[in-house]
Amino acid sequence: MFTGYKKISDLETAYDEERRKLNDKLEQLQEIKHQIKLDCEYSYDCFLYLKNKMDYSQESNVKMTHIINEFNDEMTQRIKNEEMKIERSKDELKREYLKEIEKMGGRE
Repeated sequence: MFTGYKKISDLETAYDEERRKLNDKLEQLQEIKHQIKLDCEYSYDCFLYLKNKMDYSQESNVKMTHIINEFNDEMTQRIKNEEMKIERSKDELKREYLKEIEKMGGRE
């Protein structure tokens, strides 16, 4: 990944840029997680409104809560999987960077 660099400063710049991109992806995932939570809360609030207006049964409340929780759990798991992939990518990036720094020795 970092094999084309001749100067340590260029390598450091490239490493910082790649690390920043991965951190941005993590931040986007956190924003998505927060938005999903808000959407689930909104969906439930809408359901409660309809339940009161249309006299839905308590059973429908249980079903809807289950559906919303199931969706939230699935999205949370998917986001965690993506976070783990990004963290592994960050680890690999750091290993590649350190390996290339070691190869370069002290040249600049």
